[in-house]
Amino acid sequence: MAILRRGSQGSQVKQLQEKLIQFGYQKLVGEPDGIFGKNTEAAVIAYQKFTHLNADGVVGNVTWRNLFQAEMPSDPAPIPLLQSDLMDLQGSPLESSFAKTYIVIADLSEFKGKFKTINLFGNARIQCNVLMVKPFKQALQNLIDAGLQKEFKVFDGCYVVRNSRGGGNLSTHAWGMSVDINAFENPFQVEETNFTDGFIECFAAAGFENGGLWNSPIDWMHFQLAWTRDWTTTQNIKYPKFRPKLPQF
Repeated sequence: MAILRRGSQGSQVKQLQEKLIQFGYQKLVGEPDGIFGKNTEAAVIAYQKFTHLNADGVVGNVTWRNLFQAEMPSDPAPIPLLQSDLMDLQGSPLESSFAKTYIVIADLSEFKGKFKTINLFGNARIQCNVLMVKPFKQALQNLIDAGLQKEFKVFDGCYVVRNSRGGGNLSTHAWGMSVDINAFENPFQVEETNFTDGFIECFAAAGFENGGLWNSPIDWMHFQLAWTRDWTTTQNIKYPKFRPKLPQF
């Protein structure tokens, strides 16, 4: 069963928007575009208040059943979440409400003892965007399945509100949508990486774009879930085997 919230995208969100319009929330929703932004969230909250449901702006089976008189279908195939969409979909990380809404502490207890060399499973805990928990766990499991977990040596940060290095725009770290790994072996703006191809492919298979794909800057340590471009339509890529797959939000 899917859970739709601000940041969700796809055909199921568009179906939700069309139903909300039928119930009279056209002014709040606008045009149905399949993107669960702040306007769709406002319409959901308005509907939940009107029907005496928990007005949290999140559409689970209860809200869906009230709207459609049917059980909520299984998770649809996701479409890419782009870095350029983050501000519209989740708002500014500079707002006091952002962290309370989207930042969680990922429960990685299932991996304890399997990554002995990294500072991730002891006292240190990873804070990240709620949308990143499932793909990050998948990336870790991919490493285990490939026998590459020893390559994950140091976790160098995820959620921190800051600008991109060398730029004036907020980094995906500000939304908790990226992680830095083994920075001491993969410094910023270095052409070659210390990662094996398999390591990067394990993250790509879970939906993560690697900073080594960029023409400028080059940032091999950086793995981000919100893509800089839609890799499903991009033809030109430096390293075809590192092309990220659709993340399962």
